[in-house]
Amino acid sequence: MFDHPIKTLTLNNLPNIIVVSGDDYFLCNDICEYVICQLDGGKTSLDFNEIEGEEIANISDHCRCYSFTGGRRVVYIDLRSKLLVLEKEALANYIASPSSDCVLLIYDEKNELKEYYNKVEYFERNKMSEYQVIDVIVELAKLHDIIISRKAGKVLAQYTMNNMTRISKEVEKLCLYVMDKGEITAEDVKECVYEESEHKTYELTNAIIAKDKEKAIEIYFGLKENEIFPLVILAGLIRQYRLILHVSLDRNKTSDNELAKILGSRDFVIRNTRNLAGKVSQKYIKGILDKLYKIESDTKSGKLGMPLASDLIFNIVATMGV
Repeated sequence: MFDHPIKTLTLNNLPNIIVVSGDDYFLCNDICEYVICQLDGGKTSLDFNEIEGEEIANISDHCRCYSFTGGRRVVYIDLRSKLLVLEKEALANYIASPSSDCVLLIYDEKNELKEYYNKVEYFERNKMSEYQVIDVIVELAKLHDIIISRKAGKVLAQYTMNNMTRISKEVEKLCLYVMDKGEITAEDVKECVYEESEHKTYELTNAIIAKDKEKAIEIYFGLKENEIFPLVILAGLIRQYRLILHVSLDRNKTSDNELAKILGSRDFVIRNTRNLAGKVSQKYIKGILDKLYKIESDTKSGKLGMPLASDLIFNIVATMGV
C-alpha cells in the first residue's frame, strides 16, 4: 500500500534486526506486515514466531533456533509496554551479536530501545498530512473497485482525525455500504461514520458495559491526551447513555429509521446502540446517568472544580459504572 525502501528487499537480504517506531501504528504495521509476508505463509509459517512478555528475556534462544524450511526465520515482538531490566539486557546482548539466519522484527511503540537505534535498521513512521491521507483513502477504496471523491476523502480524514488504523476499517465499511452504486460521496461518510470524539465515546461506553476496565481506562486517557476537555467527555457519556436508555425503553417497537428521526440520530448508530442496550439492564443505565448528571450539575453550579470533576468521571470509568 505504501512505498518504502524496505519493500525492495526479499527475505534473504533483509537486515538481521529491524525496529519500527512512530506515532502512526497503521504505517508502522505496514512495514511489519511486509517483512512477515516474505515468509511463505506469513504468520502461519513454521518459521514465524511472535514472542511477548517473559519470553523476551530468552530472545537469543528464539532467534537462534533452526529453520523448519532451511531458510531464514522471522521473530516478531510487538513491544507496547515498558521492558523489564532482564528483557532489555537480553535484547541488548542479542543486538550486539545477532544471528544471520533470523530477522528480528520489533515494533517499538514507546521507544524502549531508542539507545540502540543506531545499531539496528531503524524506521520511523509518523502521521501523514491530510493531503497524503486523502491519497491513501482513494487508493484503499480502489482496492475494493470503489471510487471515493476527494471531498468525501477529506470529510473522512477530518471525522477520523487522520487515524489511519480507523480509516482503513471505515473505508471497508463504506465500500460495503455503497457496493451497488460504486462511489462514496461526502454524504455517505456523514451518514455512516462517527466523528472521532463521538467514536471514542462510543468505544468508551462499550468498554464500560463490557466490563473491560483496561480498555476503558486506555480510551479515557487517550481522550485526555488529545486535549478533549473533561466536560466534553462527560457530555458525550451522558448523550451515549441517554441514547442507550431510549433505545432500551423502545423495546424494538420502532424501526431503526424512525427511532433515528425521533432521537435526532442515524440509522447505523441506532443499530449499534440496540446491541449495547441488550447487554445491560435499564436500572444499570439509569444508575450511571444519575452519577453523570450529578457531576454535570455540581460542576455547572460551581460546587465541583474541574480537577475533581475529572476524577469523578474517571472513577465511573474505572469502576465500570458500579
